Amino acid sequence: MYLAVAPHDVKDTTHKRALLLYSAGEEVADILETLPDQGEAKDYDKGVTALNAYFHPKVNKTYEVYIFRNATSEVHTVKATSQKVKNKQCYRCGENYRHKGRPCPALSEV
Repeated sequence: MYLAVAPHDVKDTTHKRALLLYSAGEEVADILETLPDQGEAKDYDKGVTALNAYFHPKVNKTYEVYIFRNATSEVHTVKATSQKVKNKQCYRCGENYRHKGRPCPALSEV
């Protein structure tokens, strides 16, 4: 026998929390039991808040400071940008982008 219950149909917070823990699995229920400020069985919102805080990724402040201090800005010059355009290849024929002032030879081949 299969019984489908939508969480928004459940009004009782005790039933809602039990449904959440049943759906999430036994491991999540064990984690919730070990968390401080998990609330009682009738405190659905406290349980959800405690689980969200537990599963939210932690920030490694030392690593973030390291990344920030080693970040460098790239200096772009007009010459470097024009060099990139000159080296760009045509997507139709594969030759250099500008075709030296003439139209793309792939346009006439249809």
